[in-house]
Amino acid sequence: MSAYPTPQATRVDGGLPPHEPAAFNKEVAQALAHDMGVLLTCSASMPRYALVELGQCEMADREAIALGVQAHGLEMERLFEGTPESELADQGPWLIKFPVQPSGALLETLALHAGVHHALSMVASTLALDDLANHMRSWLEGLIPPDPTIDGDESCGAVLRWFDPRIGLDMPGCWPAADRQQFMQAFHWWAAWRADFSPRTMHGPSLNRAAPRAEPLPLDQALLLALDQLNTAETILASVHENDIEPGELDHIAPALQRHLAHRLRDDARRLGLDEWADQYMLLAMGLRLHPDIADAQALQPILAAAATGEQGLGAAIADIDNAVWQGLVEEAPQVLALHSHALLEPLRQRRLAAVSAHPFHIPRSEVR
Repeated sequence: MSAYPTPQATRVDGGLPPHEPAAFNKEVAQALAHDMGVLLTCSASMPRYALVELGQCEMADREAIALGVQAHGLEMERLFEGTPESELADQGPWLIKFPVQPSGALLETLALHAGVHHALSMVASTLALDDLANHMRSWLEGLIPPDPTIDGDESCGAVLRWFDPRIGLDMPGCWPAADRQQFMQAFHWWAAWRADFSPRTMHGPSLNRAAPRAEPLPLDQALLLALDQLNTAETILASVHENDIEPGELDHIAPALQRHLAHRLRDDARRLGLDEWADQYMLLAMGLRLHPDIADAQALQPILAAAATGEQGLGAAIADIDNAVWQGLVEEAPQVLALHSHALLEPLRQRRLAAVSAHPFHIPRSEVR
């Protein structure tokens, strides 16, 4: 059983509808489909591809994507095929070639079943599907060298998860410059969405060429640390789900909103000086289970300050908080959750209403080479 009171489905004051996961996902998907249409139309003169990380999707979503690929007669490559991860090819990254004029139904399928799960990015490249897929496959392997401080330690392989759009566009920025440039030679552009679904794009050269690696990318300790820091919020969120959440307890919050809140709560933790992983974990768990703005709760400021100085860990300190405080936070939580949901969705609504020329994904004709 949960140690905290359970939020109830109550009417939200202030004129905002309560956050409802299915409606939230539908509205996000509509915005992402619009975003995709803008970007794909701007680059209609060259091959464009969807890069889908099926491992991040629920089984029903994977099946819907597979059916969509089949129904639209799309060419695709499973990037794990022919690699050490080949047994996961059906649930690993898929590279799907868009038709010249992708239908709205196709964009909606990808947006709803992959995009809302932060499992979708897009690539434009002058390379053919098989050439681009082979380039990508050669960049999947990393090699962690032996630790010189450990007797008998051996090198081991690692998967470079640049195909995970939650961290993918940031990962090459951690690599040595020569490796980053070699990797990006295959892409005219590479586009995805941040945790708040704001669009982002990386640009490569106008003339693309395959530049496969001949050997795994070396991952020294400094690079491993940099890569690990790319998805700290996601790592803590996954740990909270695994260790601290009852089945169904967070079903009232769309997973994408949970991720957005996880990033906000980690930012809150750093603002408060909570540098210990355990304290960041506890703040995130309380934020999801009790109140999204838990870091600003006045009743908790003394224990948050004590945790920041190392006087007492947050996990131990919350035991002294009166249950009435928790109950008050829980009663307020639905309205605050609705505010966060609205704050995330409103920019997406504005993107759909704005002129295409003002869209972040719009590429002026003079720049489409």
